[in-house]
Amino acid sequence: MKIYVGNLTADTMESALIRKFERFGQVVSVKIIKSGGKSQGYAIVDMPNDIEAQAAITGLDRLEFNGCWWSVKQARF
Repeated sequence: MKIYVGNLTADTMESALIRKFERFGQVVSVKIIKSGGKSQGYAIVDMPNDIEAQAAITGLDRLEFNGCWWSVKQARF
């Protein structure tokens, strides 16, 4: 399942997202979306197990991280 993580600070690193999401299960990939080399304030996390992904969404939505409250939900493409 692909997960949208919004409201990231400009200095949030992919490694920090991996650490947070790995508490809930396997993470296939993390990509912070950038334009012109600058973070757009959101990322896409890919977790192969839907149950673990849903647990991560529930556990991390509205998490306060570096002064911002994350918005975490299933990505819609």
